[in-house]
This record gives sequence, C-alpha cells and structure tokens, in this order.
Amino acid sequence: MTNEEHLNILRKGADGWNAWRVANRHVRPDLRGVNFEEDVRLGSGVYDLPDLSGFDFSGCDLHGIAWRNSIIERCNFDDCVIDSADLCFSNFLECTFRGTSMRVTRIGSASFEECVFEDADLAYCSAEETSFKRSRISGSSLNHVQLVKADLSDVVLHDTSVYGISAWDLELEGAKQSDLLISDDGPNLTVDSVEVAQFISLLVMNSKIRGVIDTIISRVVLILGSFNPERKPTLHRIRDLLRKRGYVSVLFDFEGPEHRDLTETVRTLAHLSRFVFVDLTDPSSVPHELQSVVPDLPSLPVQPLILSGSRPYGMFEHTQRYPWVLDVQEYDPASLEDIVVRSLEDCERKVEESRKNS
Repeated sequence: MTNEEHLNILRKGADGWNAWRVANRHVRPDLRGVNFEEDVRLGSGVYDLPDLSGFDFSGCDLHGIAWRNSIIERCNFDDCVIDSADLCFSNFLECTFRGTSMRVTRIGSASFEECVFEDADLAYCSAEETSFKRSRISGSSLNHVQLVKADLSDVVLHDTSVYGISAWDLELEGAKQSDLLISDDGPNLTVDSVEVAQFISLLVMNSKIRGVIDTIISRVVLILGSFNPERKPTLHRIRDLLRKRGYVSVLFDFEGPEHRDLTETVRTLAHLSRFVFVDLTDPSSVPHELQSVVPDLPSLPVQPLILSGSRPYGMFEHTQRYPWVLDVQEYDPASLEDIVVRSLEDCERKVEESRKNS
C-alpha cells in the first residue's frame, strides 16, 4: 500500500482504522509527512479543533508529520517513529508512548497530560511552555531537551537521562523525581531533580563554570543601600572602586521589605558574597535587609558606611552588636575612595580571622 492508501483508511475513523490494523498486523502504516490538521479532519472537538481519539498508531511511521491544534485522546503511539515532527499546540490526553522515538520534534505549547512515556526518546525536543501534568516518564531520554516554563506538576520522572537539558522556570508541584542520569559518558551521575541536574552537570563537567563559582565565592561584594536618585550615584561609585580592585560588585535595588521573594534574593546573594558593604545614609529598606542577613551569617563581614553628618537608624545599634559587623565608617565625596580601600582591608582581615576560628 502507498502512503495515500493508509491515509484514506485513517480518514474512515478510529473504528475502521483499528479494525484494519487488527486484520493487517504485519503491515507497518506509513504516514510520513502527513499534515493531520489539514489532511485528516475527523469530527471536531472543543473550539472546533480536529479530534482524533482512540486510534491505534502503534508501530506507525510518523516521521516529519505536522499535527498542530488538535485533540488526541487515548491513542496508542507505542513503538512509533515521530522524529522531526511538529506537534505544537496539540492536546494529548491518556496516550501511551512506549518505545517511541520523538527526536528533534517540536512540542512547544502542546499538552501531554496523563500520558505514559516508557523507553521513549525525546532527545533534542523543543518543549517551551509544554504541559506533562500527571504523566509518567521512565527509562527514557530527555537529553538536550529545551524545557522552558514547562508544567511537570504531579509528573513521575524516573530512571531517565537528562544530559544537556535546559530547564528554566519549571512548574514541579507534586512531581516525583528520582534517578535522573546527567552524564553522557564516563561515570554515571544521578540526581533526583531535573533543575538540580542542569546545575550539577555544569558544575562537574565544565571547568569554566567551576572557575566562575570560585570567582563568586572569593570576589563578590554585595552592596546594599538606598537607590533613590540622591543616593544611587554613591553606590555606583562604591561599585566602581571595588571593581578597580578586582572585586565583583552586586548592587541590589530593593525597594520594600514586604516582598518575600526579594528578601530571599538578598539572602541568596549574601550567601554567595565574600562580604557586604552597606550605606546607612537614608537607609530605606536597609534595616530589613540587614535583619534578614546578619544574624545567620557569622562568616560574612558587613561594612557599614555613612555620609558625614548623618546618623544610623535607631535599631542599627542592635545589629552592630554582632562581632562580624565592623565599625561604621563616615565618608564624604572627597574621602570615599580612601574609606573604601581601608574598609576592604578590614573586611579581608575579618575573613581571615573567621577562617582561622572555624
């Protein structure tokens, strides 16, 4: 039979197609390059999307198909070849993909909910904003898959290779992850989180990344203060002075204490920093920032600075009682550079003291 003959049988609907499959088990259906949205419109589902449900596509050659904007429910894709296809914007529900090859297939904004992927190959798929809710992925390959804002809520992800995966802004609520392989060759390294997999792979296998992390640990200085128009130039000048001396300055414009995520960001940056410079002049959110950082990080020197003629905020006296908070240094525009240089020496001395005492 030719491709067109198989296509004509498909157009008869699920009952006719499945009956033909049973009667012709020795035949491998050839549907390569078919555009399902245009060539196979059987009924209509929600929003008039083509609705192909209950079909047995097991063992079919679906290489290079286009199957966009369709509803596909309870279909069997076991042992199919769906390489280099375009499945964007389609909705697959309760479908099976056992032993299926889907390499280099576009599945962005598609939905694979309550589906089963076992021993499937999805390498090099682009899966931006794709949903895998309540699906099971096991014994499969997600190598080099682009997962961006994908929804893996309540997914079971087990014993699957994720080498070279790109995972950004994933939804993982309720996901169960285990035994994810992150090495392409050499020693087998497994982790239990697809997001951690990306980081560990970069850390272990890329010497440049290790160098970046070493730089972060040894040279980053977090700068806190008020970012209003009057104070921002001073913070930028402190940044430039630190940069001239080989430090990596991080300025965080933190406008209010009520946003929990921003507080956590400050804490994360503090954990990655060698020490902190904080300008107490017109402190704005500084009290909240210091309270979220100082009590729990005794190995992190904090150098307070203040414009001559200004006074620290009332509660700073309590913060200053921590031994790793240095004496306040007063500055004016003319003396700022000397103050920064002297403060750097004091902070480095404090770092060495902390190491000796640890």
